[in-house]
Amino acid sequence: MAEYHIFGLVHPERAKVSMKMPFSAINDQGHTDRFEIRVINNQIYIKTTLTIPIDIYSIRNFCIEAVSDGLAIISFVKGLSHSVEITRIICDELEIDFVFGVEIPILEERGKDKDLEKETKKIATLTNSDPHLGNYIRKALRDLNDSMKSAANTAFFCFRAVESLRHYCEEKYHLDEEKAQWQKLGEITGFGPQKTKFVREKAFPNRHGELSPITDAERARIYTETWDIFEKFIEAESRNLS
Repeated sequence: MAEYHIFGLVHPERAKVSMKMPFSAINDQGHTDRFEIRVINNQIYIKTTLTIPIDIYSIRNFCIEAVSDGLAIISFVKGLSHSVEITRIICDELEIDFVFGVEIPILEERGKDKDLEKETKKIATLTNSDPHLGNYIRKALRDLNDSMKSAANTAFFCFRAVESLRHYCEEKYHLDEEKAQWQKLGEITGFGPQKTKFVREKAFPNRHGELSPITDAERARIYTETWDIFEKFIEAESRNLS
């Protein structure tokens, strides 16, 4: 067992919020882990003792969802919109003192050698070449951005983004049947149905209102599969412009 102290912020800070709430979750061994959550003038403090070791990113993601659940009640009652940021985690027993950045580690590593100006110009050129079809790509990119804000809904947003590319194929290539649309997307990207299988399976419970826990390792796999598809799609459709 190890005691963790987690810190963060509720945004925007000008919309002041304070709350105190106990929270519990059943871990993989069937034991109950309890979290003491306090928010005072938007400053988050969470204390918990975990019975089994969990990676710090999974702890962060869980804490974001737990605080967000409390804020969702306030949002519903008062009509206020808040977002949660977990900034630091400390566990003296395990010698952990870590400050979280804003990056998604697997995606940051993937993009570290990319030329931002070049990639931005490429995508902007593609979306502007046909403003209507470009809206599908823009919508998909917004969903990918939203997937980074909510770990629990990562698969939902990523699969919906891929579906936007399917609808792009539907309109550009005049395909009425969904099967043909997926086949065309596969032709463009070079990936078969197996490429979206895991993302689809993780997305469907969420899109139908079911509970679907996700680990940080599963989230990383979802991002890898989705970004593979998008990068191939952008490259292929950009070549078609020249």
